[in-house]
Amino acid sequence: MIFDSPELPTHRRRSNSLDAVLSLNDELFDGEVKLQVYHLAKAVKAIGLPIYHTAVEVYGLEHYFCLDGVQVCLPQGYGQGVHKIAVTLGRTRLSSSRVEQTIKKLKPKWPGEDYKLLSHNCQSFAMELVSLLLPNVHVPHEYCRFAGKVQTAKPKQPTFMVSGRW
Repeated sequence: MIFDSPELPTHRRRSNSLDAVLSLNDELFDGEVKLQVYHLAKAVKAIGLPIYHTAVEVYGLEHYFCLDGVQVCLPQGYGQGVHKIAVTLGRTRLSSSRVEQTIKKLKPKWPGEDYKLLSHNCQSFAMELVSLLLPNVHVPHEYCRFAGKVQTAKPKQPTFMVSGRW
């Protein structure tokens, strides 16, 4: 395999391999963004309470927030709930490597110790991540009832000079 070539310095082999995997992800998954929705427990599902765990799937990985901070699993692989539905939200224009960078930048803002069941939770994380991946697309309300007040990314507004002032 070319990435294991002895001619390449060790530090370059790994990054070339990672670049190849990320490029393959771009080709295989094409940036489709889905909201994965889970009932929190079988009892919640049985009595019909609309309390959901949410995660964002993009480039073949599912990203979510919990007591352990920002985590990742395979699509529909969250093990603490019963999968309800996958909601297609659109296609991001970001490459898989750019999505990875975006999530990496979000992680410090979402430490597990800040998790709050009825405000700073998986639903609010999903809303913020979706706003970064798909500007002007929103998580359907029925899946974010317990998100609390969320600061979503807003597109930068152009600065205009009016009457000699900014």
